[in-house]
Parts: sequence; C-alpha cells; structure tokens
Amino acid sequence: MQTIGQRLRLIRERRKLLQKDFADLFGFSLSKYQRIEKGKVAPDVDILLKILDEYPDEDLSWLLTGDGNYNRKTSPPSGVDGPLFAQVIQAVDAQLEKYNIVLDQVPKAEMTSLLYEHSALLKRVGEKGVDEKLVERYIGLVGYPRNFSTDDH
Repeated sequence: MQTIGQRLRLIRERRKLLQKDFADLFGFSLSKYQRIEKGKVAPDVDILLKILDEYPDEDLSWLLTGDGNYNRKTSPPSGVDGPLFAQVIQAVDAQLEKYNIVLDQVPKAEMTSLLYEHSALLKRVGEKGVDEKLVERYIGLVGYPRNFSTDDH
C-alpha cells in the first residue's frame, strides 16, 4: 500500500511540478516536502486541505487512505463528509491547544483519521458526530501524555 507521501508524489507528477515548486505552492520547505514524499514525516492536515482546495478533483479518501481512485472525476464519490472532517480537525486542534499538548504529525494524523471515521459512524446513526469528550478520549488513545486525563484539568 502506498504512503501518503507517495500519493502526494503522484499528484505532483501528474501536474508536472518539481518538488520545489510543489513545496513552494503549499508553503513548506523543499527538505520537509522531500521527507514527506519519502514517508519520513506526515503532512499536516492543514496542508492536505490546502492541496485539496487547490486540486478539487483529488479524492480526499484516496489521499488519506489510498482507497479508491486518485481522481474524483474518474471515481465514485468517496463518501467523505467534508464539513464533518473540518469539524474534527477543528475539535482536535482546540483540545490540543486547550491542554497545551503537542503531538507529532503522524500520531495526530492517525488520530484525526480514526476520529473522523468514529464521528461519521455516530452521525450515520443519528448521534452527535464529534464532541469534546470524544476528542479527549482519542488524545488519551495516542498515549500523550500516558496519564492524560481531562479530570485532572
């Protein structure tokens, strides 16, 4: 299975852009982008959203997971709820800021992806999709800090 970096490389190459041009377009250094393509670091969720804004034909589900087709024009709808995804990102960022927690990019991206899936399932059965307590539970799941508990704050 491809990494998110490999999928970004496909997007970049399809548009015939050099790594430097792609990095400049989305506001990160060439060295950071090269590490992303090599799978050494994960891109920030905000960067992924900028890429999807710039290239709306790219499929969010494919970009995040590798499932489906990379081009929205040639694939069925991914089923990703954009507003819910944005709500999850905002909720994660708010809780991390509230408790002054800094997560590495990979655990943050993995947690956000899992939280989105959980929230989408809740929403499908008529429950509130994402809330503060759910986000706090997921922060505890990624193990930062090991003794993280909102009851202590």
